[in-house]
Amino acid sequence: AELTAWSRVGALASAGGWGDFEQAGLMVSGRDALTPTHYDGHHNIFLQLCGAKRFLLFPAEQGPMLYGFPALHPLDPLSRVDLELPEHELAARWPRTREAARGACVTLEAGDALVMPQGVWHQVHSLDARNVSINLLFALPATEKARPGAGGDNTSAVPMPQGMAPPPVVSRVPAHRRTAALLELAKSVEAIVASAVGP
Repeated sequence: AELTAWSRVGALASAGGWGDFEQAGLMVSGRDALTPTHYDGHHNIFLQLCGAKRFLLFPAEQGPMLYGFPALHPLDPLSRVDLELPEHELAARWPRTREAARGACVTLEAGDALVMPQGVWHQVHSLDARNVSINLLFALPATEKARPGAGGDNTSAVPMPQGMAPPPVVSRVPAHRRTAALLELAKSVEAIVASAVGP
């Protein structure tokens, strides 16, 4: 039997060991619209419906080279790096980016899909006069989520700042996603300290 489009999406999420579907976003843009470099706290299936978009992708391991805004900052989880700057300015303002960050470039056209696990940094550039996209966001699986409260292997004994979810339980995260989970854990620690002592 032929799979429906939604069952294919479910099959992708299941194969990745992702959690439940949480939300969808509709994006409409014109030529040269630019979404700054950022990462999503969810797993993401990005569907290009009309037009074309170019993605510059960086693995979670390169997060420190992208100078993300601090936890609790209004622009977190965006990067402070403007990748559109000339190389000499990039080197002067963000030396780690020029020295170490290496991305992959992919162009999506109508009918294409891109699967991005949580923690993948990406910049998106709209290429056509009309661009329509949908992103489908999936939660972390329940086995990776900490429950606020009592401490122990699957709980968070430290209260999180308002609006922040507890970090993933790193010991339960598959090896291929551990770096992203550790970066989320570091962000959570940063947020706890900032909320306790001030930014």
